[in-house]
Amino acid sequence: MGKDYYKILGVERGATDTDVKKAFRKLAHKYHPDKKGGDEKKFKEASEAYATLGDKKKRADYDMTGGASAGGGFGGGAGGFGGGTGGFDFSGFGGGAGGAQGFEFDLGDIFGGGFGGGRTRQRQGRDIQMDIDITLSEAILGVEKELTVNKVSECKACQGTGAKGGNTATCGKCHGSGGTKEARRTPFGTINMQVPCPDCDGTGKVAKDKCKDCAGAGSYKQMTDIKVKIPAGIQSGQGVQIHGAGEPSKGGTPGDMIVRVTVNIPTRLNKEQKAAMEQLKKVGL
Repeated sequence: MGKDYYKILGVERGATDTDVKKAFRKLAHKYHPDKKGGDEKKFKEASEAYATLGDKKKRADYDMTGGASAGGGFGGGAGGFGGGTGGFDFSGFGGGAGGAQGFEFDLGDIFGGGFGGGRTRQRQGRDIQMDIDITLSEAILGVEKELTVNKVSECKACQGTGAKGGNTATCGKCHGSGGTKEARRTPFGTINMQVPCPDCDGTGKVAKDKCKDCAGAGSYKQMTDIKVKIPAGIQSGQGVQIHGAGEPSKGGTPGDMIVRVTVNIPTRLNKEQKAAMEQLKKVGL
C-alpha cells in the first residue's frame, strides 16, 4: 500500500484543488529546511504529496489505484536532495523531458514575503572596517574620536533617491510595489519568485530627472566625518561597531562600520608607570 497523500497534507479525499494547494503551502512554510525549526523529511513528504494531488491527471490515477504506486517519482531511500541512488528524486515534478504536467507555487507564499504584501527582507549596504591607534591613557579612560573616511556615502543633493531635487515618480514597471514576479524552473517545478524591480532597485520610485551630483546612483565616494566613542578599558585588537555608518543601500538600510583599535603601549616606562601597568595586567587590560 502506498502513502496516504491526503493524510500527509491533512485534507479530505474530496478536497478542492484550492484546499490542496493551501494545505501544501501551510506545510511547506512550516517544514521548509531553510527555515528555523524546519523538518526536511516532512517537507519532502508534503512536496511528494502535492506533486501528485496538485496535478489533476496524477491525482485521478492515484485515486483509481488507491495509492498503490505512490511515491514512484521519489527515491525510495532516505537521502539528501539530489539524483543519486536512494536520494530525493524530483523527477516526479513537472518540467522534465517527457514528464507530466508540473505544478506551480509562489515561493513568497511559503516564506510569508513578497513585495507589496507581507514581510520582505530589507537589503543592507556593505559593512566597512578601519583601524585606529590610541594611547594607553585613552584606552584606560575612554575617548571620543572624529574620523575622516573616504567611503561611499549617501548623496546629500538628492537624499539618496538618485533624483534631481529628490523628485520621484511611481515606478511604471512594478507600479510602486518595489518587486516583480519572476518564474524560474527548478526541480520542484515552476516557482514564482518575488525579485527587486530592476527599474527602481526595489524602491517603487524612479527619478523624474537624474541627480547630477551622483548620476542617479543615490550615492558616491566622498570624504565623510564620523564620530566614534571608544569605551574605557578597551583592549588592543578589539573593535567598536557603529551602526549605519557603513555604505548605503538604495531602498535599504546602510551597513555598519567596525573600528578596530590598537593600543600603543610606551616602550619606556618610569617606576610609577610600570607599577600602574602591573595593576592593569591583573584586571585584564
